[in-house]
Amino acid sequence: MFVSDYLPKWLGVLLGFGGLFFVAGMFLIILAPGYASPLFLLPTIAPMLVLALWLLMRGVDSQHWLQRTAAAAAV
Repeated sequence: MFVSDYLPKWLGVLLGFGGLFFVAGMFLIILAPGYASPLFLLPTIAPMLVLALWLLMRGVDSQHWLQRTAAAAAV
């Protein structure tokens, strides 16, 4: 998502951080269940909500989408 031009780069970075928190939370559940907490997974929910709101309100850059698919079809 960060590399594509369909969505803003800050959204890709935010989702990347959310993914890191998810992976860390899963490692804690497996390796140290005493320290794991459901609150640790909250930073993974916020980027998903932001992505859902972005897609509902703004969507993807359809002009760029059409240009890329036209270029791929021409090849």
